[in-house]
Amino acid sequence: MSGDDDCKKADIVTRLDRAVFGHNGTPGLTTTSAVMSASLTEQAKDIDALQADRKRLMWTLVGVLVSVVLTLGLEIISLIKERSSPPNQTVTQSVGSADVRPESQRAMLTPDDVAEREDRNADTIRRWISSGKIDPQPVKSGSGTWMIDPNYVVHESGTKHARNVGE
Repeated sequence: MSGDDDCKKADIVTRLDRAVFGHNGTPGLTTTSAVMSASLTEQAKDIDALQADRKRLMWTLVGVLVSVVLTLGLEIISLIKERSSPPNQTVTQSVGSADVRPESQRAMLTPDDVAEREDRNADTIRRWISSGKIDPQPVKSGSGTWMIDPNYVVHESGTKHARNVGE
């Protein structure tokens, strides 16, 4: 019986050897384990790449949402401003140097303002006022400052022709 036992032992060892190391092109456990290990490593890399892509996508989505919220917020602010303005509010626009607002709403000019517009000295403007070269005639304020209509006209000396502001 010892021969049969030896034969059985040898057969078991051969089967184990083939199972562990493979036989006739059939992979054994070591080959299968290496392949599975490599496959798991590749799958782990793929999972890492997918997680990185998910993070990038999430931050892109956050950026888009912030942009949308800011845009909507600005639109809401604009609508609130439109609705809170008085309904009979008139919008004025200056054409050239003419002020189209009613006289009661116009800001009067000082000799310094006119001097800047005319590229002259303020004393020259005061002399023009004294000699009547500016129409309409400027008036003195309570503090003694000359107040000049923004649509003033300067009459040149020795002529009857008037020069409009800004010419």
